[in-house]
Amino acid sequence: NSTGAILVQHLLSDGIVRIWKDDTQIKLDSLDANQTLYNPTLIIDRFTPTKVSRQRLASSIELAYSFGQDVAIFHPISNDASAVTLTREHRCVEHNAKLPEKLSPRQFSFNTKLGACSTCDGLGRAQVVEWKKLFPEPSKGFWDAMHGWASIPFKQSRRFCTMLPKVLKHHGYTVKTPVQEYSPTFQTVLMEGQTEKFQDWEGLAARIYRWTGDTSWLCSDNICPSCNGDRLKPETLSITIAEKSISDVCTLTVDESIHFWSTVSWTLTQHSIVQQPLFEIRSRLQFLQEVGLGYLELNRQANTLSGGESQRIRLASQLGSKLTRTIYVLDEPTIGLHPYNTTQLIHTLHRLKSNNNTLLLVEHDPYIIASADHIVEMGPHSGEWGGEVIATGNYEAILSSNCLTGQYLSGSKQPFRPASRRQSSKWVDIPAFTRNNLDQVECSIPLGALTVITGVSGSGKSTLVMDGISPYLQGSLDTVSLEKVISIDQSPISKSPRSTTSSFTGVLDKVRDVFVKSKLAKERGYSKGHFSYNVEKGRCATCEGKGATLIEMHFISDIWVPCPVCEGARYNEAILEVQWNGRNIADVLQTSVTEAAQFFDAHKAISTRLEALMDVGLGYLRLGQPTSELSGGERQRLKLANELAKGRRAKSTCFILDEPTTGLHTDDVHTLLKVLHKLVDLGHTVLIIEHNVDVWASADHLIELGPDAGTHGGQIVFTGSPEMLIEHERSTKSKHFLLDTLRQPS
Repeated sequence: NSTGAILVQHLLSDGIVRIWKDDTQIKLDSLDANQTLYNPTLIIDRFTPTKVSRQRLASSIELAYSFGQDVAIFHPISNDASAVTLTREHRCVEHNAKLPEKLSPRQFSFNTKLGACSTCDGLGRAQVVEWKKLFPEPSKGFWDAMHGWASIPFKQSRRFCTMLPKVLKHHGYTVKTPVQEYSPTFQTVLMEGQTEKFQDWEGLAARIYRWTGDTSWLCSDNICPSCNGDRLKPETLSITIAEKSISDVCTLTVDESIHFWSTVSWTLTQHSIVQQPLFEIRSRLQFLQEVGLGYLELNRQANTLSGGESQRIRLASQLGSKLTRTIYVLDEPTIGLHPYNTTQLIHTLHRLKSNNNTLLLVEHDPYIIASADHIVEMGPHSGEWGGEVIATGNYEAILSSNCLTGQYLSGSKQPFRPASRRQSSKWVDIPAFTRNNLDQVECSIPLGALTVITGVSGSGKSTLVMDGISPYLQGSLDTVSLEKVISIDQSPISKSPRSTTSSFTGVLDKVRDVFVKSKLAKERGYSKGHFSYNVEKGRCATCEGKGATLIEMHFISDIWVPCPVCEGARYNEAILEVQWNGRNIADVLQTSVTEAAQFFDAHKAISTRLEALMDVGLGYLRLGQPTSELSGGERQRLKLANELAKGRRAKSTCFILDEPTTGLHTDDVHTLLKVLHKLVDLGHTVLIIEHNVDVWASADHLIELGPDAGTHGGQIVFTGSPEMLIEHERSTKSKHFLLDTLRQPS
């Protein structure tokens, strides 16, 4: 980019006599001496293709590459022909992206070095220098605003201290200008470099990244600035199909992806190449759609999926494998599924069976049970009161048997339903809420009632309740006439074996009070701490009160084995000698909740907590059972029982539960519903996210989201009582399932 006279002199000395401009050949000696040329296209050679020699052609191409930074253009003189651009390297000229000589699938994977972004190593997120952490006092000038420890390396660089004032001056600032007055554009220049006048200015961030010490105190976990969260290298992302990169395609949902691949147009040559992989792509997407996962984005992280979603993804992959004569074992695949999605799942299971496979399911869902060829009923009750085969046979055989499941399926026994729907006089209006697939969604929640939020899987229920309703209620307690809001979910309580049923609920603390008053404990001067397995005084020295020791495995998961000294008792021999009514504290921890309630019947502080556990159907748990062994449904009911025991005196509490019936038999649902309605009778409000039809039928108020999942959901399609839903003029995904349930006699 210089004046014509200077550039012409250089080009003529190199043997260049013409340039190409505006589709016209222009001789250099005809240019105005004061004319400015910017990035001119040089004409290296002119020839007739049929007459030019191979040697001359090779020499001209090499010369064009040397002048054109490894790019050469063949430009036909005729108007009906287009120019052809060639590059020395395998490179896309349009996107200025260098490509490998030979593409392979590994270059489209962020799990390999060939494809992964070099900044974030394929994670999509990186430690990025944060402006506020680097300049914690923005009201001051550059050096005073910068973090003291961070300024030291910069001040020690003579080159940086020389260039900084020049860069600041070029953009209209000085080192004394308060940092908060810098424009957003200049902040980017200062952090990332890339200024036209100062090509050597690399930016503050690049220097910080080169420091050898820990820089995490200046950084925050953020979207990778290089790949913008796409995880792949720029050259990989520059390869597109129908103007979409592989990253763009992976942001689509399963449903959107099926539509995309069905609308891409191919040439005959392209179609012959992509025919087989395209068939595999469509097949796998259709399998995901069939198991009710059409709303999931293809790039959804696995750790954000529910247990039911993960299981259905594995099921879809098995459909794709097309195995035969295989036994599939599924543990409650309907977890997190709306009955509408369950019917889709049943169709998928029958497809697997039709391929000469055998399916073995652990399941409580009545629709799955009705579709089974053979049913085995275990019982008669939970825990140590179960473990027996009560009934076997087909669906009709189970209906005619006297087993618990058969009684509920036949309608001779019904889950709990209130005598009448509560009519609330106080309502809380939730303001418009937008997140994920929800767009300006508003709703009203009745106080002193049991409200159920339902809808197909992925319709936005958890987002609305956990991210919208719950935070609003938490921040508006005085306004909405609530004392507190308690969210009870299925998240793990603790991974440590020290956390047990009795320690979490506070029962163990009261049991220790009983043992410390025993005759032998008083004679030996034992304190309450001696009966804690978390304190050295009384615990086993070998396992440190865990009752088990951890064995580290090299190639498989670490395992816990019973302590060889205390054999799982957790305490040392001296403490185990202390007894109350013929049992030591280790014996008490081995008893069930129901048995312990009878044993400590005279101790109200203990029996009250144990009764709360029995109320939610957990009477079969052992007091010393580690909480890490509990299922998601058991953990949620344990948390609920804990709140019941310690919060019975609190009024106007809103309990929020996320699918509390997960893993529950219909009889357990019956027990749970009685507890929830008892809470409402005490003046509390209960808000439940639930797919169980029996819970819908028991609700005072229903809110259904839909009409479908993902981008096709996120709308409230119905609000009102269960009876109003049945009479609703529009058909929803829940309507006919609820109709079948309410038709049964209560």
